[in-house]
Amino acid sequence: ATFAAELELCQSAVASDTHAAEASSSCDGQATGCTVWDAGIVLGACLLQEGILNFCNGGSCLEIGSGTGIVGLAAAMTGTFKRVVLSDLGSVLALTRRNVQDNSRRIPPHTEVLVQSLSWDATQAQSCAKRLGPFDLVVGGDVLYRTQVVAPLIAALHVLVSPRTTALLSASIQHSPETIRLFVDAAKAAGFRVLMLSVSCQHPAFYSPEVRLLRITRPASRKNKGKRSRCGQMS
Repeated sequence: ATFAAELELCQSAVASDTHAAEASSSCDGQATGCTVWDAGIVLGACLLQEGILNFCNGGSCLEIGSGTGIVGLAAAMTGTFKRVVLSDLGSVLALTRRNVQDNSRRIPPHTEVLVQSLSWDATQAQSCAKRLGPFDLVVGGDVLYRTQVVAPLIAALHVLVSPRTTALLSASIQHSPETIRLFVDAAKAAGFRVLMLSVSCQHPAFYSPEVRLLRITRPASRKNKGKRSRCGQMS
């Protein structure tokens, strides 16, 4: 069974003049964050499956690298969370905010949706985002698209993912299989547990063998091992 859901999403070549300038100076000259990619569709649809979010009912969710907001809005539409935070670079957020507004009627009134600027390697931005938590779930759709993102993404997860948090990331092997491998190795080296989920975990109507779903968790420290997290484990 699935939640009945449909999103209206605006896409654009670039989200703003600043975003265009950032893209032109990037390593490959390409803009990211303002179109919907398959890995985002797969993860968003995965969250809409009934029962998939039973492990953290009523808490908070953070989407990193939101862009159009497809994954965070899907999480908000389930009604599972009291608060969902969509985050990305400030230059992209005009598009994110527009899509939040356009889909506001689809989001249950008890779910608060916020839009927050977050550069993964900016300490102050990480702290601002962390104050909106703690987060039971952190999601990111198609965030592993080039090798340069691995180090800043690990830095952000180090701040935003606690032992009570489950992170779900999606990535396409068509974009950069090397980035996926580097991220998994770096995350494990940083002390995270990383599990690549089976394709069977994807939504039966929105799945792709080219998309990888990664579940990232952080073991509790020795002094907290006896304490039970409010957020359980995903079955």
